[in-house]
Amino acid sequence: MLVIQYQDTLLSQTQATAARYASLPIDQRLAACLLDVSCLLAGESVPLIQETLAEMLATRRSYVSELGSKLKAAGIIDYVRGEIRILDRARLLELSQASQSKAAIVCEFSIERSMSPFGT
Repeated sequence: MLVIQYQDTLLSQTQATAARYASLPIDQRLAACLLDVSCLLAGESVPLIQETLAEMLATRRSYVSELGSKLKAAGIIDYVRGEIRILDRARLLELSQASQSKAAIVCEFSIERSMSPFGT
């Protein structure tokens, strides 16, 4: 039963995330994606390569690289192949729009709730 609850929660979060990303420009999508993944992993490091991010965001790798370079130059992230470190979460959150913070909180709450033995 617990696995089914978790799968249902994960599916609904995936659908909500896809809908949210579809309405954002690519720079905001990248910022939101980095925040979402770091939220799920409970850390400041995101173990993704640019090619994977490009696929997740439905864009070209070269565009993700260009945006990543801008974020790095601004001191918001740092990266080496296969790892992106968030240096300034507040500025990344600002880039992704204030509504993204609410989504991240809902994401954390939903996962905790779905993993509780009582589903409450």
